[in-house]
Amino acid sequence: MEQEERPYKSDDGSMCAPLQVQAPDISKQQCQGQQQEHEQEQDHVSTIDPALLPVNWPRHVKYLVDYEYHPAIDPAVLDLVQGRRRKKSERQDQDQSTILQAEEERCEEESAYDEIPIGHAIPGPVRSLSTSSLTTSSTASLAPPPPYEIRLITSPPHHPVLGSFGLFATEALRPGRHLLDYISLVVPDAFADPESDHTLYLSNDLNLDASVHGNHGRFVNDFRGIRSHKEGPNVGWDLYRDAETGQIRMGCKVLKKIRRGKEILCTYGKAYWKSRGIAVKGSEWEDGWDTDLDDWSSEEEGIVGEFP
Repeated sequence: MEQEERPYKSDDGSMCAPLQVQAPDISKQQCQGQQQEHEQEQDHVSTIDPALLPVNWPRHVKYLVDYEYHPAIDPAVLDLVQGRRRKKSERQDQDQSTILQAEEERCEEESAYDEIPIGHAIPGPVRSLSTSSLTTSSTASLAPPPPYEIRLITSPPHHPVLGSFGLFATEALRPGRHLLDYISLVVPDAFADPESDHTLYLSNDLNLDASVHGNHGRFVNDFRGIRSHKEGPNVGWDLYRDAETGQIRMGCKVLKKIRRGKEILCTYGKAYWKSRGIAVKGSEWEDGWDTDLDDWSSEEEGIVGEFP
């Protein structure tokens, strides 16, 4: 279905990741306007101990361990995306009269929720962090270190955002792996900034805005100008429902093998580049990179051991 052209929705309605990087034919001035971290921005209090903030984390961005929700979100929609209004088949442990009443209250827009695939459950240690109001050194020690880190990009000389930041693998990453969730402030369409470079469409007219609230996911750059057209992106965005809570989340899935030290790269989608005046014609702009995650992962099956 044709969607309104906005930085966070592709023309066919699939999710895109308008985050930080420029296409190879874009001017340096445009590039600088995308990912400059403004020193004059107000500092934000993160949800973890400041001593535990990732290296190179921008001081004006609030680090989140789980989603925060804008107060303008309709309560019924909020219940839906947080998993409190789930399918009848997923609530067998509830009283039958309660289930029937809930089913009668379901509206048509909730059918979209039912179509979202059920993914993995958030690991227990990570869930314990997200339920803490302020993560400390003792609670953070429960979770293993992530297989990625934020790095200043100093090479190669032709990198589209040279001198800015990106996300890099600290170990070999296999295709099909759930790498992270794109965590941010969840906002209604009416409150989304169309000029933001850190926005993803979630569902039910809600968007993930990591402009000043987010996690490592906001540092994933577009592959263009870094990897060849044939190589394509090595990760993709993957909408799913948490298997335990039913909460709608946006995951980042590894599409192709990523060696240790290599940059983690996605595609931002055609709508993002079109909104910035870039021509999006030709085979370079494959829609499949945004949607066919399983197909891309299957091409890399059978990999064993450390990558050569």
